[in-house]
Amino acid sequence: MIKVNDPMAIWKTEHKINFDVIHCDSCEFERVTEFWFKIDKEVKDLKIIINVEEFIDEISEIDKMLNKKNEWNFLVGYENVNQNQKWKFTFTGILKKTSKPFHSIIDYKIY
Repeated sequence: MIKVNDPMAIWKTEHKINFDVIHCDSCEFERVTEFWFKIDKEVKDLKIIINVEEFIDEISEIDKMLNKKNEWNFLVGYENVNQNQKWKFTFTGILKKTSKPFHSIIDYKIY
């Protein structure tokens, strides 16, 4: 909880960034699971590293295809996605408003 008289309250709020990740079956391709993400801040130089089991994928230079903040963005589609798999999404980039770098990790399980 941030106190009203906390001199760092504004800094803490401006530098906090939230990501959401979801998955769904592709409507276009059979046996493909799509991953989508949403960000609550405007960012640039976004890079996402995806880890599952022994597989690693790096997605960069996606700034041009980003929607506005708080809107869902298609990330990627994969075959052979199974229940109970544990995925890790690592987001790095720069907040547009403050020009400060960020690093955020989401641990994600397929149900």
